[in-house]
Amino acid sequence: MIRFSPFAPVHRLRTLSFCSALLVGACVSLPGWAQQTTPAGSTANASGLAATENINSITRGAMAFAYDDRYEGVRGTPYVMRMWLPADITLNSNVRIPSVRLKYDALRNHILARPDNTRPDSVLLNPASVKSFAFQDALVPNQRRLFRRFDEAQSPSEKQAFVEVLYEGQYSLLKHYRKEYRKANFKGAYSDNRTYDEVIDRTVYYLRRPNGTIAEVKLNEKSFAAAAPELAGRMKTVSERAQRNLKTESDLTALLAAADKQP
Repeated sequence: MIRFSPFAPVHRLRTLSFCSALLVGACVSLPGWAQQTTPAGSTANASGLAATENINSITRGAMAFAYDDRYEGVRGTPYVMRMWLPADITLNSNVRIPSVRLKYDALRNHILARPDNTRPDSVLLNPASVKSFAFQDALVPNQRRLFRRFDEAQSPSEKQAFVEVLYEGQYSLLKHYRKEYRKANFKGAYSDNRTYDEVIDRTVYYLRRPNGTIAEVKLNEKSFAAAAPELAGRMKTVSERAQRNLKTESDLTALLAAADKQP
């Protein structure tokens, strides 16, 4: 089993009991990406002490120091799901590793595993060795959320990323969890007055056609019909039966599945 030394940054590797050592990229101590804010009490105390020292310095004729305590930390998360969830991993060799608790960091394309759920240690897996992984949905029992490599992507970097398969048939609907990191900008005359770093969601949906090509789609029937003209008539029939405007992820996934299965 791989464990972390609590005195890292350099961690020792022990034997890996749940998969081949080729799966492991590195052991890391990663920062907590939950919404971070500076405790109000500590900020107030620090500000008060600094102000007192500045006043004392001025009365002594010494130089006073300016300080800026507006920074609020990080908002947002790089993870597709914040909690650790059990998942099945499939390697490129088609070897299946069941029930490993995982998190997927879509910002950096990191797959994190927790071999021992009684400890907070995390293992950074080598994504190049992973073909797919499937989370056991925490909200819907006996339902899995499958993520597989984005082989259809145009850029080499995106080919290494993992996309969620919302529907798979002759046509498939893929969800790419793009994330963007934006640093705080609140100093200077022309700043945005943004006192926090932020992880921004830039999720993109793709329709995969039977010939293996993909087209970016929006969550509306018109966009789906343009990406798959062969299905346009069937999708119109399905949407008319629904008698409502289909515009959510679950709506369009069900629309595609129903149209794709029609003869």
